[in-house]
Amino acid sequence: MGGMTMTWVMIVLGLAVIAAAGVVVAVLLVRESRRRVAVRRAAGDRDERALAAAESVERFSSSMMGTLATVAQRLPGAGNESDTLSVKLLRAGFTGENAVAVFLVLRVLVAVVLPVGALFLVSRDDLTQFVLLVGVVTAIGLLGPQGVLDRLTARRQETIRRGIPDTLDLLVVCLEAGVALDSAMQRVSRELGSVHPLLADELLTMTRRVTAGVPRELAMDGLFVRTGVDELRTLASNMVQSEKWGTSIVTVLRVFGDQLRRRRRMEAEKRAATASTRMLFPLMVFIFPVIFIVLLGPAMLRIGNMFDQL
Repeated sequence: MGGMTMTWVMIVLGLAVIAAAGVVVAVLLVRESRRRVAVRRAAGDRDERALAAAESVERFSSSMMGTLATVAQRLPGAGNESDTLSVKLLRAGFTGENAVAVFLVLRVLVAVVLPVGALFLVSRDDLTQFVLLVGVVTAIGLLGPQGVLDRLTARRQETIRRGIPDTLDLLVVCLEAGVALDSAMQRVSRELGSVHPLLADELLTMTRRVTAGVPRELAMDGLFVRTGVDELRTLASNMVQSEKWGTSIVTVLRVFGDQLRRRRRMEAEKRAATASTRMLFPLMVFIFPVIFIVLLGPAMLRIGNMFDQL
C-alpha cells in the first residue's frame, strides 16, 4: 500500500511539474511568436507561407493562454486580488495581458508541488528534522512567488531610478535648445534607449499617450502607476505645477536633478557609515570561528595530548 501511495504521489508531482513547464513554455511561445510576426510585418516580408506559419503559432499560443486565463479565473480569491496583482506585475515588468493568469497558476502549482514533494521525499527518521524541513519548504512554496515578484519589482525600480538624473540632464539640454516638451521627451527616450532602456520605454509610452489625446497630467501620473518609483511621481507633480503656474520648467528640472544626485550621495555616505555595523554579524558567525580554529586548534590538540600522556 505504501508503494502504491508513493507511486501516485510521484505521478501527481510529475504532472504538476509538467504543467508548470507547460505554462512557462506557453508564455515564451506567445512572446516569441508575436515578436516574429511583428518583425515580419514591419520588414514587409512577402513570404506568405512563413508569415502564415508564424500567425498560426501565434493563434495556437494565444488559445493556450486563453485557456490558462480561464483556469486562473476559477482559482480561489482570483477575482479579489486581480487588480492589485496586475499593478504589481506591471511594476515588475510583466505587461502581458495574461500575466495575472500565469502568475496565479504558477503560484498555485508551486504552493502544491513543494509541500507535497517534501512531505513524501524527506526522510522521517528524525521527526523534528522532518517537521522542520516540511515547514520550511511549505513556507517557501507559499511565500516564494510573491517574494520573487517583490524582488523583481525592487530591481526594476532601482534600475529606473538610476536613469532619472541623466534623463533630466538631456531634457534640460533639449529644452534650452528650443525643442518643445513632447518632442524633447521623444528625443530623450530614443537617446536613452541603449543606456536606460526601461526608463526610455516608460517615457516613450507617456509621450504616445499624450499624442493620443490623454491629458499630460494623467499621462505623467501613469509613470508612477506603471513603475512605483516615487521620484517619477515627484517629477510629474513638479512639471505639472510648472506648466500650470508658468514657471521655467528648465529650472525645475535642473533643481530636481541636483536634488536627486544629492540624495543619492547622502544614501551612499549613509551606507558607508553603517558598513562596519553590518559586517559585524558575518564576521562573528563566519570569520571569527574559522580564525579561532586555525589559531587555537594546534594548541588545543597539544594540550589534549599532554593530558592523555598523564
